[in-house]
Order: sequence, then C-alpha cells, then structure tokens
Amino acid sequence: MPSYQARIAGALIAAVLISNPQVPRANDPPPAAKAPSVTVGAPVPTFQPGLWEFKRTLTSTSGKPQVSSLRKCANPTADIEQKIDALKKKNCRFTPLRQSEGRYTSSWTCPTPTGLMTFRDMLTTRDATAYLDVNEVRMGSRVTQQKIEAQRLGECTQGAVSPLIMEPPRSAPGHSEPEHSESAVQPPPG
Repeated sequence: MPSYQARIAGALIAAVLISNPQVPRANDPPPAAKAPSVTVGAPVPTFQPGLWEFKRTLTSTSGKPQVSSLRKCANPTADIEQKIDALKKKNCRFTPLRQSEGRYTSSWTCPTPTGLMTFRDMLTTRDATAYLDVNEVRMGSRVTQQKIEAQRLGECTQGAVSPLIMEPPRSAPGHSEPEHSESAVQPPPG
C-alpha cells in the first residue's frame, strides 16, 4: 500500500490534471495543428510600387495556353482597388474578400448581355514584392483560367517599361501540340 505522502502526491497530480486540461497526459493523442485564422472582409494585400514583371498564362476550354510577359511601372495595390471599383460600377456583386495567412480568395458575378459571368480568384502573396494570382472565369459552358506570376524588379527608371512579349502557345497536358496563335493577349492586371 502506498505511503500517505504518495497518496497525497497522487491526489494533487490528479487534481491538477482535472483542473487543467491543457497538461498533456501519457495516453492523450498529440494536439491537433491550429487551423490558420481566416479574416473575412479583409483589405486587399499591400505591395510595393515600382517596376514589376507580370508573366501571364491564359487557358480556355480550347486547351491552348497563351503566355505573355510584361514589365511596367505599377502599384499593384492601387491597381487591384481600382479594378474592384470599376467592376462594382458595372453592377458586379462580390463576396467578402477572405484572407488566411498570405492567401486571399474572392469571387464575384457580373451581369453581361448574354448572362452572368462568374469569377473565382486566389491571390497568394510571398511578400510585398511578389504574388501569384490564379483565377477562373465561367460564362455558360466556357471556362477560362488565368495565372499571373508577378515580381517586383526594383525602382522605376526611364525606359523601364517593356512591350507585351508574346510567347507561342504551349500544349496543355493531354492535348496535342497547338498551332501558333497571333491573337493579342490583354496585359495582366496592374
């Protein structure tokens, strides 16, 4: 039979474990990882103005990706805010911007003469000088996906802006080699 002191010590340990469930016990499973906090209605991310390079890949239901690259002086934060304001003026309806760590997700719908256009967007920030923006646009049965890799290169200098550079379309996995396309691709946001 345990001594009086051992029984008291055991009772104290049991009382501490019961009153403080945060203390791990031998048979407890490891604690679950904390889910990242999500902010709904978050402000747009903040980026440094300057000389930016935007690499854009546009893929539609035809499966022929079009790749373009553009260098220009930009303020991505202000550009994003201006585009949102312009879409709101066209009666587009937005869900609140959601932020979890460096990932921002949003969606919106815009009326068009041929029906609703639905947008989904996920912007992942590396820091104030780089981001990846992946979005999808649906209009009826047509789906267009766009990926923009944006990187700040430095300060703006005279002659720093380059023209839109078109690359030949690349074949998507599972598709045959596409024909060269001469169609113009609009510059990426910003």
